[in-house]
Amino acid sequence: MFEQTFTGDAYYLAFSTDGRLAVASSDGAIHLYSIAGGRVAADGAVRVSQADPRGVQFSPDGRLLAVGYLSRQSTASVRVDVFDVGSRQLTRAFVFSDVSQGNLMNVTWRRDGRALYAAGTGYRGRLGLYEVLKVSEGIRSLALRRATPGEIAMFASAEGMTTLREDGLEKVRLGITSVDEVIRVTGTI
Repeated sequence: MFEQTFTGDAYYLAFSTDGRLAVASSDGAIHLYSIAGGRVAADGAVRVSQADPRGVQFSPDGRLLAVGYLSRQSTASVRVDVFDVGSRQLTRAFVFSDVSQGNLMNVTWRRDGRALYAAGTGYRGRLGLYEVLKVSEGIRSLALRRATPGEIAMFASAEGMTTLREDGLEKVRLGITSVDEVIRVTGTI
């Protein structure tokens, strides 16, 4: 039933103890739903202050909703907003300017509802930069003619190949790595 009601991309879900569902979605809103008798019914939305809401969590009593965000800028501050579920209004915003490359995508409440925890800042694990050369007829012809690597690279680029550096810069734009890291791996930009 939910698939018929919600048509966007869902990033994170949260369930309240009183039968509500919150969905952080790609359209920049938190969609609310009521769940009863195996049915899911739309129950409005919370318009958030920033693009890319990710982490969502109801307070233990279901009256408040905390929202963490994905930060796509290397120097941006990170933020957690708390909304009143009944009025859909922002009640509190926590802004952290000392967390570089930060994302507060995981939010949770203490069991008694008196404290809010946020996590998910920084980078985790490893991230690959990729350059894939598809061997087209043109590339095959250049290789058979023993063209220089530069000639092959120029032809491949004209055919739409994404270089390591271009892939890295796209990941910078998405906020999942830094310019410094792309320069370290690929050389100067």
